[in-house]
Amino acid sequence: MNKKLISFISLVFIALAFVACSDEGPKQPSIFPTKPVNRNNFEQWLLKNYTYPYNVEVQYKLVDGETDINYTLSPADSAKSAQLAIIIKYLWFDAYNEVAGPELVKQSAPRVLQMVGSSAFTRQQTEVVGTA
Repeated sequence: MNKKLISFISLVFIALAFVACSDEGPKQPSIFPTKPVNRNNFEQWLLKNYTYPYNVEVQYKLVDGETDINYTLSPADSAKSAQLAIIIKYLWFDAYNEVAGPELVKQSAPRVLQMVGSSAFTRQQTEVVGTA
């Protein structure tokens, strides 16, 4: 009786294993992008000089989620952003890298540098000079 029960249960599991398998792929497209991102020369330079060596993301296109919604801001000019990125790398990252080494820069530098093209204005049209 025991052998018949074990063989019956084994047969049921084998049948379920065949039924559970299917060759169907996902029914909807993936939510994760699979195509490579097209980057311009400046974005490739940012990857090479900021992201890969120091793990710092430079945002020169205005990202609403990264700014305070109480202020009115405008995006930075890409040519001026490129000039500022070169200056920051030369005066800050390269200088600290030469004096203290890349590990200090990796530990102490902010993870995101965001460039904004205008002063911050409140809804009452007052300019914000600085925040803490």
